Amino acid sequence: RRDSIQDRSYKDPLRDLHPSSAVIRAGYRSDLSERAIKPPIFRSSAFEFASAEEGELFFKRAYGLEGSDGKNPGLVYSRLNNPNTEILEDKMVAVEKGSGFASAFPSGMSAISTSVMALVPNGGHIIHTNPVYGGTYYFLRFVCPDRLSITSTAVDTSDEDALREAIAAAPRLDMIYIETPANPNLNITDIALAASLAKEANPSCTVAVDNTFLGPVFQAPFLCGADVVLYSATK
Repeated sequence: RRDSIQDRSYKDPLRDLHPSSAVIRAGYRSDLSERAIKPPIFRSSAFEFASAEEGELFFKRAYGLEGSDGKNPGLVYSRLNNPNTEILEDKMVAVEKGSGFASAFPSGMSAISTSVMALVPNGGHIIHTNPVYGGTYYFLRFVCPDRLSITSTAVDTSDEDALREAIAAAPRLDMIYIETPANPNLNITDIALAASLAKEANPSCTVAVDNTFLGPVFQAPFLCGADVVLYSATK
């Protein structure tokens, strides 16, 4: 059982290998799975606690309730955490250079929408790559202003002059959302440049990068100034 964040594989020595090598074994500890060579599939929705007190503590940790010590909650309920989900998250940390933590979601759009809702305040403004994945465009163009009072500006972020103009004209800048290569025209954005311009305008601006098309083997957005990196695992 992983009773603290240190018990997970974030400090896995395999992380020092090239991502294409690290992804094979990093993030999985066979001693937590009866020494199985490959990760078993855990289909249980709930997990046993050593005591009622441990169960109470794990739930407090999971929900950040009073009395929590801030450690990793341990296995509680599969909607909150699951061994297979944790293995996936730990593997992502191992292969994503510059990352510290990872969270798995049911879909890419779940990850995108949750990131926006968590990091952009009500009344905030986002500058995003144009074109961008259709689901992302619909969320930013229609759902955000209608439901969250968050507005956005679409701009060709591969065009430095256009990006500078968009930043200067924005009422405020809470997030710059970069998709590179862009879907569907494969436009390439200079992440480091875009991040620098965004932070110059607002040091607390979140730099989010959808790295689905290249993946962590070929592009490391965190090393270029990104704060959040997103993927659709189906790709």
